[in-house]
Amino acid sequence: MKKLKWCMLALIFAIAFSATACANSAPPPASEIVAGEKGYTLTLSETEIAGFTDTETYLPVPTAKDGTGADVTDRVKVEVLYADGREQSPAHRYSLYNAFVANESGNYIAAYSVENEEGKVMARATASVSISDTPIADAGIEIDGVADDAAYSLMPSYSTGVNGNLTFKYHFTDDGMYIAADVKDAQLIYSDYVVSHFTQSDGFEIYLNLSEEEGDLLNEDCFKIQVNVNGLVRVYGASEGRVLYEINERIVPDFKLQVHGTKTEVSDEEALSYYDLDNGYTFEGYFSYAQLGIESIPDAIGVAFTHRDVSSANASLINDGAQANQFFRDVDLPDNVTQIILDNGKTYEWETYDTYAITALYNTLYLRGEHKGVAAPQAEYAVTVDGAADEGAWTNADAFTLGEDKASVKAFTDESGLYAFVEVNDGAVASGKNGSIYGGDCVQLRIASGETLRSDALPKGMQKGDRIVTIAPDGRAEKSYLNPASLLFVGGFDVAYAVSETDAGYAVEIFVPAYALGVAAGDPIGICVGLIDSDGETNTTISDFIYASACDIPSGYHIIGG
Repeated sequence: MKKLKWCMLALIFAIAFSATACANSAPPPASEIVAGEKGYTLTLSETEIAGFTDTETYLPVPTAKDGTGADVTDRVKVEVLYADGREQSPAHRYSLYNAFVANESGNYIAAYSVENEEGKVMARATASVSISDTPIADAGIEIDGVADDAAYSLMPSYSTGVNGNLTFKYHFTDDGMYIAADVKDAQLIYSDYVVSHFTQSDGFEIYLNLSEEEGDLLNEDCFKIQVNVNGLVRVYGASEGRVLYEINERIVPDFKLQVHGTKTEVSDEEALSYYDLDNGYTFEGYFSYAQLGIESIPDAIGVAFTHRDVSSANASLINDGAQANQFFRDVDLPDNVTQIILDNGKTYEWETYDTYAITALYNTLYLRGEHKGVAAPQAEYAVTVDGAADEGAWTNADAFTLGEDKASVKAFTDESGLYAFVEVNDGAVASGKNGSIYGGDCVQLRIASGETLRSDALPKGMQKGDRIVTIAPDGRAEKSYLNPASLLFVGGFDVAYAVSETDAGYAVEIFVPAYALGVAAGDPIGICVGLIDSDGETNTTISDFIYASACDIPSGYHIIGG
């Protein structure tokens, strides 16, 4: 009997909605309250709502009372029907199910009911729901998994990931953002086992802080996009406690993933397709602001990345952390420590948080301004950062050598920031191929200022002005905060750098803006330069650095300026 009543109700609205659809201009019919027995009432906060496809649409809030006036809202159920009466979402308690996601545009009915203690329906109410296609800006970008559209060239791409093999492209419009990633990979491996979709498969993650909100932890405009080579895409949002990301299955982007080669599934035996020659894969997706639940984005946002490269189809060889399962992350914190983040006076138990909940560690992506791009300093450069150091500004720079003439260093400061140039004498230049920037030749610039510069020991917290930049000859870079090696904080900050090949080896040019160091014009800055000379080997580690001074005693650093 109950089902028959709902079918008749749906039929009435289907006829009305059909007429509306034909006219294409008439508004949906008004909702009606269906009287129940014993004076039950059921009212809705709204009777007409609108939403977008593939986006969580929140339903009107009901209020129900029984014949005595007692609140029985907790007994209200709601289901969503198509205009023709078909069931879109089955009946659930409103308290547990207050939204739905429509996959196609059109008109819907939100049908509410309230029951007595015996489960008999005592009152009903309905609301009309109009769903439109999610707006997509005409940016001249086709979501085809190729990512060669001209609009991407308006902003500089960004290389990151294992051995710099992930190239991040992006284009932001008034209505949404286009995100693309080109990944180089000679062996495309995936796992179809549920718990290994993202831990034993090639893939990547992009973290976004789309808010102007200041703070160190996540906010409601923070998202994570997770992709694997088998075409599985997940979107996460900030948890209610703002301390980790949790999956949001209601956000369904328009995306395409193109595989350049043959995917091989993880198995106990080496599959034949594991031995073929693969080139990589390309992801391209569109994320509307309406779908993400945000109105617009600021001029600069936070971004962070991870990248996983699995290089064997043998399940026994690709456990998380194994040599055949390389995982890059550009945000990291040591385990089991309690630290003060930056200088805001808040203390957090790091082990209780997702590393990527600490948004202060993200890189900055500037969408507008003079220097657009990821971690592109927003300041006038005194020199062109191109790896040459051939401008007149270098003439009076402080100079010293490193490791018995293994490298020569020049550095100077001005109101814009710190400039450093390191020219390395190396007859056998080699970049690490094991996923670590320290696995081959590299240059490291350690920067101290303020109280740290007067100290005989490295700080154990994250302090503004204390930075580390490590750069490999192939252009890969790692940015971290000056700390003891056992407490290394890896994270993003603004820095410009360039690498060039020289007759004697290679050279690195670096600029760190003053605002990224938190120093005023004329304040002294101390630097310590380190070098790994791998002699052509690609199995070196961080312990192989040769430093210009004692790297763990900031008061002994070379003073530049001041």
